[in-house]
Order: sequence, then C-alpha cells, then structure tokens
Amino acid sequence: MIDYQLRQQLRQREYLLEISRAMTARLDLPSLLRLILESAAEMVQGEVGLVALRADGDNNNFRIAASYGLPARLLPRFAPLLTDIPYLADGTAAWHIPDLQMRLAMVARAVGLPLQQIVALPLIVENELLGVIYIFRAGSAAFSLNDQQVLRSFADQAAIAVRNARLYEEVMAEKKRLDAIIEHSADGVMILDASRRIQVINRALSAMTGWPAEDAVGRPCYQVLNLQSVQGFDLCQAGGPPVDLPQEGSLYVEGELERPGGTRLTVGVTYTPLYDDEGELVNV
Repeated sequence: MIDYQLRQQLRQREYLLEISRAMTARLDLPSLLRLILESAAEMVQGEVGLVALRADGDNNNFRIAASYGLPARLLPRFAPLLTDIPYLADGTAAWHIPDLQMRLAMVARAVGLPLQQIVALPLIVENELLGVIYIFRAGSAAFSLNDQQVLRSFADQAAIAVRNARLYEEVMAEKKRLDAIIEHSADGVMILDASRRIQVINRALSAMTGWPAEDAVGRPCYQVLNLQSVQGFDLCQAGGPPVDLPQEGSLYVEGELERPGGTRLTVGVTYTPLYDDEGELVNV
C-alpha cells in the first residue's frame, strides 16, 4: 500500500512538471483553461471540473470560463459556487470558500449528479485573485492531503499561465485597435524599422504613392516615398548623408512626392523616432 502511494505521488509530480511546461507555452486562454482543467482532474482522478474567473476590477463577479466533464446546459446550475468568494490580498494560507460542502450539495441536487467531494483552488498571482479551479468527485473517496498539496502547486503554476494569457489577449486587442486606427487614418502613415525599411503602410499612403501595401512592405522607404525638391533633411533620401534624428520630438520635411506615371504630389512628412530603454532606435 505504501509503495503504491509513493508511486502515485511520483507520477503526480512528474505529471505536474510536464503540464507546467505545457502551460507556459500556451497563450490562447480558452485552450489554456481546458488544459488546466483536464490536467487537474487527471492528476487526482476527478470526474468534473470548472474554472471560474473574476471579472477585471470586480472582486464579487465571477463567471465560468471553462468546464470539464459537464454539458454546457448544466453550467448555470453551478451558480452557488460563483458567489461570496473571498478576495484575499495577503496570500492563500487562510483562503477558503465558506459553506463549500453545503453549496456542493445544492449544486448536486440541481444538476442531478452524485457529486460528493470538492476541492477549490484559488488562482492567485502577486496577491491578486484571478479565479478559482473546482475539481469534483462522485462517491465517498475524499481528496487526500497529497492530492490537495499537488493541486495547490499546480494552481500556482496555472495562475501564472492564466495571467500571461490574459495579458497577451489584452496586448493583441490593443494591437488590433491601433492597426485599425492606422489603416483607416485619412493621413498617410508608415512605420519603419531601424534600417528604414517599411514595416507598415496604410491605405491612404498607398493611394498617395501608388504602392500596394504588399509590394511596399520590406522595401527601403526611399523607393516608396520618393521625394523631390525637398526642403529640409529627408530621412528617406537615397544615398544622402545620415540624418541626425532627435531623441525627442519629430523631424519635418516638405517635398514633391513622385508617383508612378510621372505625376507629383506636394506633401509634408513628419518623422517621429521611437527608442528603446537603452536609447537604441527601434522604429520611425
């Protein structure tokens, strides 16, 4: 019996290490939450699982973000587990959900499943409660002390992965908003890398220059923004002397933009350099 328990504990810890590595590689939140639930349930032979996430800025508002072993139609009946969840800002040592067994009994009656055992694991990063993992068992076999210890370690790793995935979602959402603003701007906009090759060109500048975005991206900017009769120092001048970019502010030039077919358009161009924390040029 002791040998079996030791083997089981070793398998759990090896599995925990393997899953922790897999979690750090996932930035898609729905996929990550499914992996978290499936892994937690498999580690301790749980039949059913839920992840409830807290809404940003609202300590009392939780929603079911993922489930395991449950049809979607039953999820609203788990509402008793989404209320009065304590928000503990100073760690997890004293964290517990009050009347958890009573809530479980209410849920079991509502869903018609023989759920008798429950463990609730807080997802906490830097004293911020992100959510709760619930794992359920049918029958009378309680979660052992080792099961709970393994799950707590797992929840610590899962919380970090969830936070990273949510941050990634926020960054990607902000990028989409900025991309939309740039693309639909009435002004011509382009973004250059440090070697002054075009990374982004919006539709307004494509219309001005006659260069489709798919042809312009990756080219030196002077090939696309071909200015003649320049007044000032043009950053994109071919073969010209290096331009001393300001550490703050912008560089402004005026000139005639030569377009395909020989037509010209008088334009003003503002170049704004962007530097990293070490003062190295990143973009213009």
